[in-house]
Amino acid sequence: MNETTDINMADLPSEALNLIALRLEEQRAIEQEPAGLISCALVQLMGATELRLQLGQDTFDLMLADFRLRLIDFCKSENNLIQLPGEKFCIVLADLTSLDHLELATAKLKRVLGPPIAVVNHSISVQTNAGFSVTRTASAKPGPLFQAAERALSRCTPSERYVIYDPESVSRKSDTWVIKTELEEALQRGELVPYFEPVVSTAQNHVIAAASTLAWNSPKRGLLGFSKIMAMARESEMLRPIYWHYLKGAIGQAAKWQETVGVVLPIPMELLNDDEVVLQLSNALELYSIAPQRLTIEVPEAALANADCRVVLEAVRQKKIAVRIAGMGEGGLPLIMLGSLPADEVSVARALLSKSVPPALRTLILELFKRGGYRLVATGIREEKLVPKLKELGFHAIQGAAAGAILPYNEFAAWVTEKTGA
Repeated sequence: MNETTDINMADLPSEALNLIALRLEEQRAIEQEPAGLISCALVQLMGATELRLQLGQDTFDLMLADFRLRLIDFCKSENNLIQLPGEKFCIVLADLTSLDHLELATAKLKRVLGPPIAVVNHSISVQTNAGFSVTRTASAKPGPLFQAAERALSRCTPSERYVIYDPESVSRKSDTWVIKTELEEALQRGELVPYFEPVVSTAQNHVIAAASTLAWNSPKRGLLGFSKIMAMARESEMLRPIYWHYLKGAIGQAAKWQETVGVVLPIPMELLNDDEVVLQLSNALELYSIAPQRLTIEVPEAALANADCRVVLEAVRQKKIAVRIAGMGEGGLPLIMLGSLPADEVSVARALLSKSVPPALRTLILELFKRGGYRLVATGIREEKLVPKLKELGFHAIQGAAAGAILPYNEFAAWVTEKTGA
């Protein structure tokens, strides 16, 4: 329980702690896997003082007895229930398999307590707050579990009367905040650095573009690549600021190269749902005075299956920016769509050239791409001896160790200047 520290056990009701301890002991004795969950629920009858004055003590006690019977019906046994002062009840729910299981239990409690209570010609509608804590049985302790339920109960409001406190969720939120802080500091310190990998023409062995990626040499986490950085940015809701920073940095570096060398930028699918990416690309090209024809964006195949993404990609192409489909064939896109997709080239991974793919099938796939009007780029190519074969198969360009190493922006600028003679 991350938020529970320095628990004074004397301040907690011993009968509730004893009940939790007993259920924990029983559950651990029968549990086969450590993944089981246990929950402590605190259920409180609200407005008890007003009801007591309105009904009188005797009628109120009858109503409270019926309320208690409903709770026993909910938890299936009187042995899972302890009544506490202040019209509050402690319930232990063991043998839970998941948070979904607990959500179902809260829904059942609402149904059980929802109908009015009929007592001595009175029909009494009661308001109930309930706070649920949940943790893994293997690591649970009575004190922290009860205190977490108290915390959940304190967070109930008139609009949200049933609250679940999941310490693992709280921990994840805390981790998300830490990640967000780290990324913000990395942006300020300039630790997010674009790297580039050459894309070489098979026809004349010229560098025609550089495929960009992003790296972060984090002081805490070590060297992280593009996919890991994007995953952390998604988790901390930093995807857009991180990516727009990277986009401008990569295009800014390309402005220093010879005009015959373009740049390829991978774009996460989440950024293709609205026109902001079109605006960001246009602004960066204008800022660094780069012709849009020098820019290619690389998108996952799954983006082409999404109607909204296709609209955005078409808008990108209308700006004279090319679109590359990454890993074509991995995302389940029907081949019947080839030729009608808003794309200009297809990157084909090294696996398509392996011996496990029958030559006739490989030829058929490549022919479909070419008939669709797409330029073919072979990625992950390490052996220079494959280049003539790739040229024969109709590949426009190659990318990988055979074309050149991945370099940080400053080293790549020197390398590409040397290669192009610019």
